[in-house]
Amino acid sequence: MPNIENSWIFQWLDYEKKYRMKSGFNFLSYVLSPIIFPILGTILYFIFLPSFVLKEQVYLILIVVFGGTYLLPMLLLMLFKKSKLIKNFFLQSVEERKFPTVIFLGIAVSIGNLLYKVGVVNGLTVYFFGYAFALAAAYLFLMLRIRVSLHGIAIGGLTAFMVCLSHFYSLNLLILIAVLIGLGGLMMSARLHLKTHDVQEVSAGYLLGIGGQLLVYLVYNI
Repeated sequence: MPNIENSWIFQWLDYEKKYRMKSGFNFLSYVLSPIIFPILGTILYFIFLPSFVLKEQVYLILIVVFGGTYLLPMLLLMLFKKSKLIKNFFLQSVEERKFPTVIFLGIAVSIGNLLYKVGVVNGLTVYFFGYAFALAAAYLFLMLRIRVSLHGIAIGGLTAFMVCLSHFYSLNLLILIAVLIGLGGLMMSARLHLKTHDVQEVSAGYLLGIGGQLLVYLVYNI
């Protein structure tokens, strides 16, 4: 009898542990949504950038980036969900991902062009064009019926951007880069645990995010 009771207790504890872990990974996926990273990267850019940009320009750029990469995508995703073009914000199927990916690509290119015209934030221009390249590649994969993790693109892109920023301005950002790498590992583990992606899809997204930033950075410095 005690063995049966103990077995039931262990099963309940195991279920409770798995439930909490799943809830935590869901929370992490929502909080660290791909649309968070453009504004996060922009804020980090201005924190570490040598101060030669006027505060008024900084505030204006932050407003534009936040509105264009967070508020607008959120409104569009809610509209897509209400119109039943997508089932949820995780965009689980290939067909669900196509149109939003094109929208995000257009936003990244538009903001990159706008920042390029401003002229004083060329590093930030590289950041958005790097994301645009990664999103374009992700869309091509969708044409082949292959899903690529947008979470992977987001965290991989930000990590690579910090590496590029560190190299260009000779900044010591090793601790921040290490934190981002660890966060990337945690995020990819969450996507795998939730079974929203497999290892290949998560790895491809992460590598595309890194590759997009490094490629644009190299082109910019030629």
